[in-house]
Amino acid sequence: MRLQKFLSNGLALLIVLGCLSHVSAQQKENPFANNVMGTLANKRMAGELELLDEQKENIEKLMREFGQVRREVGADMKERWEAANDAEREELGKEYWRRIEENRLEIVKEVKDNLLPHQIQRLEQLSAQRMMTEGKGRESAGLLTDQMINYLEINDSQRQRIQEKSEKLKKEVGEKIRKILEEAKQDLLGELTIQQKKKYEDLLGDPVGNQSGDADRGDRKRSDRRKNRR
Repeated sequence: MRLQKFLSNGLALLIVLGCLSHVSAQQKENPFANNVMGTLANKRMAGELELLDEQKENIEKLMREFGQVRREVGADMKERWEAANDAEREELGKEYWRRIEENRLEIVKEVKDNLLPHQIQRLEQLSAQRMMTEGKGRESAGLLTDQMINYLEINDSQRQRIQEKSEKLKKEVGEKIRKILEEAKQDLLGELTIQQKKKYEDLLGDPVGNQSGDADRGDRKRSDRRKNRR
């Protein structure tokens, strides 16, 4: 009877631990939770927090303090930097960013101390949005940042596929943008007289042919101008 009770309690404990482990996995910390300074500097994003006047004043003060810290650290290391060789400068650079990061994390903690729980949550969400658009290519939606790879547990195979699709989409987006811009330019040039358009083309000369498509367009334009001069 005691053995049965012991096994029953043990099974219950394992189930509870399993559930807690699952919850913990589902509630992984926002990988961009501490990248909030740039978000607060963005007025549109900061406006979503609906800060009270006192909160605004305190946060603005903390951000000014952080700016002062960066200036002081830079001034403190200036003489050492100027006297250092390349190898020493590499180490000084690491020291500089380490000191900046330590102070930044302290400021971030103080900033969050001035916020309510729902404001902190929204601030971290906004920071994630900002880092996604500023990540390694918008075509990959920021999925290839180290933080997001670790957070989503993206494996090597997925990373490779995302990278390949990102490069393909980047090329396609670039081509579409170039086409739209060219169509818009031609539409605007359509408002000019023939003489005005010729003066415009002579002013700019032949387009730069960095890509085969550009080169082909350049050849066609040169051919057209030669025909017009005959």
